[in-house]
Amino acid sequence: MPDHHLRIRVAPEKVDEFAAAIGEQPNSHHGYAAPTYAMTLLGTTLFALLNDLDIDPEGDTVLHTSQRFDYNRQLRAGEIVDCRISMSDPSYQLAGESLKITCQFIAGDGTTILTSTTGLVIRRDPRRGQQ
Repeated sequence: MPDHHLRIRVAPEKVDEFAAAIGEQPNSHHGYAAPTYAMTLLGTTLFALLNDLDIDPEGDTVLHTSQRFDYNRQLRAGEIVDCRISMSDPSYQLAGESLKITCQFIAGDGTTILTSTTGLVIRRDPRRGQQ
């Protein structure tokens, strides 16, 4: 698997947009993102990984089977975080290719902000190599 490392800014305006979308008051001026905001950053990292693994979310079936977030602290609006992605436990079953993906969100001082573990099952479109 290719090494994956993304650097992402926790944009205050995006934190406020997210808060409004979930019915909360914008609070980036207090410095923290809602705990569920991490899912927006995780989406960016997962799409980068799927692209590198030649998985097409438009044609292949991607089933999100599990999700876990382990927080050491909340994300802070305006901070830049490094997302380190690793994949483990790949297996092949009748349902498709099963993947466990771990993403560590690392602060500028090197401490872990949170760790996300995602389970996916991929069923590749059998027509892709036939066109």
